[in-house]
Amino acid sequence: MVYSSAEVLPHACPHCGAPVASGSAACPTCGVNDAAIRGQFLGRPPELSPLIDEVGLAPSLRVNRDRIETTVNQIQRTYPQIRPFVCLAQLPQEVSLQEYGFWLFNHSEDPYAVSADSRYFGLLLVLDPDRGEAAFTAGFALEHYLSDNELIDILESAVGYWEQGQWENGIDACFTSVLLSLSRGYQSLTARS
Repeated sequence: MVYSSAEVLPHACPHCGAPVASGSAACPTCGVNDAAIRGQFLGRPPELSPLIDEVGLAPSLRVNRDRIETTVNQIQRTYPQIRPFVCLAQLPQEVSLQEYGFWLFNHSEDPYAVSADSRYFGLLLVLDPDRGEAAFTAGFALEHYLSDNELIDILESAVGYWEQGQWENGIDACFTSVLLSLSRGYQSLTARS
């Protein structure tokens, strides 16, 4: 199984990947907008939580909710404003993982939000083991700290684990890499001050 390193960047169209200016109503390249993406998905998205597993993949993948929550809590202890989430999905082939992540990230209730701006610091990792795909959806505030190349590298750091069916280790590798990238970004900012 080969994992793609597709990602959704904070100001990138989840349909075509083209840059989109903050506040734009639609992608200037393909015309996709929020309503078009929402229209693909029926019903309400699940609530945001450290591990979102609406189809019950975690037991068969041997993913332990407590271990994922421990990983998420480690990030939040270091960077309290960061809101990491993991979603295990089983999507039809015709559904874009990036568009699903965008919809889930932007339209789910977040019962753990501490402010209206909490979602700006969110980072959602979506995994579809059957399709061999993974994607990130990141909040606007994180684009200054996690570049597109870093997000690709972060996903690639986990591919070897996922190809071997080691889902928890791959998720840990992703979020360990997120912590390292954030630390480097923070050190770079403080060195300039």
